[in-house]
Amino acid sequence: MLYHQIHHQLHPDEASDTSSSLSAVQSVVSKIRGAKRARLGGDEDATVRIDDILRRMCEAGDDVREAIKMERLDAVVTCSGQAAGMDCRGWTTAYVTEPKIFGRDAVKEHIVQTLISAEACGVNLSVLPIVGDGSVGKTTLAQLVYSDARVQGCFSKRIWISVSADFDEVRLTREMLDCLSTGASKHEGITNLNKLQEILDEDLKSKRLLLVLDDMWEDNDKSRWDKLLAPLRCSMNGNVILVTTRNHSVVKMISTMDPIHLDGLKDDEFWLMFKSCAFGDEKYEGHPSLQVIGKRIANKLKGYPLAAKSVGALLRRDLDGGHWMSILQSDEWKLQQGPDDIIPALKLSFTHLPFRLQRCFSYCALFPKGHMFDGLDLVRIWISQGLISSGSKRMEKTGYHYLNDLVDRGFFQKSTYYSMHDLIHDLAHIVSLEECHMMDNFDSGSGTGHATIRHLSINTRSAYKWNPHACSFSPSDNFQRKLAYIGEKVQTKNLSTLMLFGKYDKEFSETFSKVFKEVRYLRVLRLPTLSYSIDSLICNFSKLIHLRYLELISSVPGTPLPEVICQLYHLQVLDVEYWVHLSTLPHGMSNLVNLRHFVARGELHAKIAGVGRLKLLQELKEFRVGKTKDFQIEQLTGLRELGGSLAIYNLENVGSREESMNAGLRDKIYIHDLLLSWCKNRFDVSSITEAKVLEGLHPHCGLKRLHITSYGGIYSPTWLSSNFPLTSLESIYLENCTKWELLPPFGQFPLLKTLHLVQLSASTEVPIMSCDDWAESEKHVLFPCLEELVIRDCPKLRSFASPQSSSSGKGFHFGCLRRVNIYNCPQLIHLPQFGEMKSLFTMSIEGVGAFPHIRLLVRALHIKGGASVRTLDEILVLVLTGCRLSALEKLTIPSFLDFEYLPWEIFCQLLSLEMLVIMDCPRKCPKIASLAIGGLIAGNVSSITSDNHDWTTDGLLQIPSDLLNRLQYLCIEDIPDLVLRGSESFLGFVSLKTLHITGCPEFFISIMTEKEKSSGSCPLLPPSLQDLLVTHMDNKLLTSMLSNLTLLSILSVSRSPELTSVALYPCTSLETLIVEKCSRLSALDGTGSLCSIKHMRIFECPSLAINCSPSSSHGQDQDLYFLLHLEKLEIDNTSFFNTAICKSLPSLQHVVFFMAKNVRCFTEEQDKALCHLTSLHTLDFCYCTDLLSLPKELHLLSSVKRLSIKACPGILSLPEKGLPASLQELYNLIVTE
Repeated sequence: MLYHQIHHQLHPDEASDTSSSLSAVQSVVSKIRGAKRARLGGDEDATVRIDDILRRMCEAGDDVREAIKMERLDAVVTCSGQAAGMDCRGWTTAYVTEPKIFGRDAVKEHIVQTLISAEACGVNLSVLPIVGDGSVGKTTLAQLVYSDARVQGCFSKRIWISVSADFDEVRLTREMLDCLSTGASKHEGITNLNKLQEILDEDLKSKRLLLVLDDMWEDNDKSRWDKLLAPLRCSMNGNVILVTTRNHSVVKMISTMDPIHLDGLKDDEFWLMFKSCAFGDEKYEGHPSLQVIGKRIANKLKGYPLAAKSVGALLRRDLDGGHWMSILQSDEWKLQQGPDDIIPALKLSFTHLPFRLQRCFSYCALFPKGHMFDGLDLVRIWISQGLISSGSKRMEKTGYHYLNDLVDRGFFQKSTYYSMHDLIHDLAHIVSLEECHMMDNFDSGSGTGHATIRHLSINTRSAYKWNPHACSFSPSDNFQRKLAYIGEKVQTKNLSTLMLFGKYDKEFSETFSKVFKEVRYLRVLRLPTLSYSIDSLICNFSKLIHLRYLELISSVPGTPLPEVICQLYHLQVLDVEYWVHLSTLPHGMSNLVNLRHFVARGELHAKIAGVGRLKLLQELKEFRVGKTKDFQIEQLTGLRELGGSLAIYNLENVGSREESMNAGLRDKIYIHDLLLSWCKNRFDVSSITEAKVLEGLHPHCGLKRLHITSYGGIYSPTWLSSNFPLTSLESIYLENCTKWELLPPFGQFPLLKTLHLVQLSASTEVPIMSCDDWAESEKHVLFPCLEELVIRDCPKLRSFASPQSSSSGKGFHFGCLRRVNIYNCPQLIHLPQFGEMKSLFTMSIEGVGAFPHIRLLVRALHIKGGASVRTLDEILVLVLTGCRLSALEKLTIPSFLDFEYLPWEIFCQLLSLEMLVIMDCPRKCPKIASLAIGGLIAGNVSSITSDNHDWTTDGLLQIPSDLLNRLQYLCIEDIPDLVLRGSESFLGFVSLKTLHITGCPEFFISIMTEKEKSSGSCPLLPPSLQDLLVTHMDNKLLTSMLSNLTLLSILSVSRSPELTSVALYPCTSLETLIVEKCSRLSALDGTGSLCSIKHMRIFECPSLAINCSPSSSHGQDQDLYFLLHLEKLEIDNTSFFNTAICKSLPSLQHVVFFMAKNVRCFTEEQDKALCHLTSLHTLDFCYCTDLLSLPKELHLLSSVKRLSIKACPGILSLPEKGLPASLQELYNLIVTE
């Protein structure tokens, strides 16, 4: 009957033109709204009738939509396509969010090969566009390329930036710098584009860059594009820009390579994806009839992944042939305007949503594209608009159910936050066109003409453009005009929602106030970046008595929250979380009796006077007990709706158990986190009183996290005992409870994941189970879920205690333990019997009994110093039993450990070991004396004879053969008596890349001795070495060691007084050369074979001189060719500073002159020579105690940007001629002893 009445108003004359139907519907809607407003009069019968009418209208909604959609949707889609075409899609990241990507392997491989090809490496800048329609998968393809391991290895820097319609050179350059910054940002506060580009050029010097610009629209002004890319064109590093765009005009403007045209997936790949969306499995072969229908539906989706997800989610909800056939035969398909139009497919999914979800989804059109929704914030707004039905469940829980239902149906994506695809946002705009409008395209002359709009949002982001002349942001020309246009076309008085996004100026504030001066019925109001008073934006703010949701954002210091807010008695949500400097609250906050959510920092929660009146409040982060009535603990009595976390401070102001019971914690079933705290610095501590107070704070049994700090009692409350088990507890934190002697038995909490015991000065043991429960627990596993164990600063703690001794045969099970930190427990004799810890991630044991400091981080174990000596095998068994020894990659141990030999059995289990570091210790301790490589000595043999030498396993470091193939890093430090035993050499380490052996003078002598015995020409070290650090070398030994190291990139030789020359002929890949404390070294031979040296450090080598032969015909000294690519030089004498050498350093960027002895000043020749360092940008003088002056011609070094003078007490003034004009940073550090 209701449908026919509406139909009659829509079509009073069946032969009449249908163009008037829309206005007829609006007439019906206006009458219904009038009826709704009649409810304000209090007529209950009318309210019931209106509710019934509305209910029946919702039921007839499908028919109504069918009656009007054919004449309306075509125009809507066309209008939306034009208006939304230039909308910014919002921010994307480089991380792929899809569980599986279908059908893009070939095109991905093509792009990767293009990027890493020699062709791309040899040009200054390449631009490769990926062009295709919206939702075809351009961003996902770019993400796949960006994260490819080959691409990561080819580009030293990668940057991902979302561009969208807002092509702003300053913003994009700053975002590039943000991605490159690792510490303090050099561009902080800089808005000048030229200066930003100088910093960018500096940061990218000598680096190859991959820049992804996602979703680019700018195609009007190529000069802006060229201006953005100017710093990237300055080098020949092979920089590449990967651009995704929908516009072929963009491709034509920017492309330097053949673009990638991305279409929908091919039929076979798309069918697999469609099956995964519709059936949940791409390999599904059931329901043959549905497969047939599904293929016909899939053919209509044109290979678009978003359409597959949306329609697939709709089909998956009902695997019934009738349902699927109704989708296939739906009239929505008739609205397709082209072969690539997928809006009708998305509209089909919307049409089949329940009416409650349709309303919630369409409301989201008010938010900007790319908006990251906080789930709870969105649900609060839905509740404030009456979009969530109230029932037996909390409305917040129902709202979350709605939101996750929309996720399941493909309308939202969920990660940390919720988001909507840009085409889904277009759909929301289409279906809400008559009620919701977002004003954000200020460059367009079009505006909304719908007087029926009740929900309005304004996004000012695109309204302001950077004005380089004024060095500030200025509003666009159309900004004020469009804002005024809204006031003319929209009945602002009837608005129910008004939300602002983005910043604005004073002129906007004045216009905004005029346009919206008549608003009366707002239920949702969002005002960000309040630089002015609320009244300057909403002149009749005090009259917004219907307001349910109010969000205010401000960064202006000293601005208080208006007192008038306390008169908005219907307010349900007050959000001032980002009112940065807010420190006080209005006195009448307790008048907001309908308040459900006060979104603010915890300290503001604690300042609500008389909070007990807010019976509907869902969360109270902090409550500080005071002496006055408004802050006594009984204020918590009636707040039964509290959920989430509750922190109660100043419990010393509670005097009895009866008083603490008034908090009613046992009735607060929604609270999951509870903090109970006494003042740490209180003068009077009554252990008996505080024990009674804690006893009265009995929480409900569903509590998950409990934190108790500064409790002064001796005993545990009974509700922490097994008689009143809090079986849902997942975390327990006990901190600074200095008198607590008898802790609760922690083994009774089966779900416990985190246990922190900190500063428990009186506790002597950690109980596991009570006596009554111990026998029964034989049937159960103790600590089955524990992931984190922290025990710190417990000086009297001696053990983890169980009622029975270990004779029962039962230990603890820590199968899920990931982190262990035990610190400063000097009396702790026995650590817990950890058993298997297959998930262990980190372990730190320090200051615990007689144990050394043990640190396990991920897959690296480090052991150092301790109160007394322990055997290594005992420690390894203690720490690593069941800890997946096979996964350990790095082992660092000191040689002081008292072991007969390094346990062969342990080493044989180190299946993944790649790094081994052995260090010495105080000389009074036993030492490692010999090293055996390979399977020569069994672990249980005490001695063995070979070549008439008696060997014992005392002090033997034995590396098994299985380890030779895997070890990549070997470091042995300061073991002066170490020698090599056996015939095996280092050649067996076929994967070794880094070898550091220092302070072991006898070791290399033993190597040469073994080589001379063999009378062979076999090299000493494996050719895989890339990093070699050695000491105590002589010419013969070092020459033999370097003879086959063609891959060596880092060579460091120090403390070698017998060394006179270094033969570098084989080291063709050398990039870093460090020579220190070689007093007789006079020559570097074979430098002609070096072509990649970038870093050189020479220290305390007074006899070393760089030969300078006659110059070639080009004027270049041939002996100095190896210096052509040198970028950093560290030197302690001035011999390098001559004209011939400085002319041979065209790439030198950084010079460190340090610890120079007997150098008072630079000669005139050296001053002139320094002027030839044309690329120098950093110059450091460090610890030159005799130096009295800087180079006189320092001002001529025109490229120097940074000058540092550290601990040079003789330098009292700068050069008379001044400093370089290019200088940007000057540091003068005085170091005092």
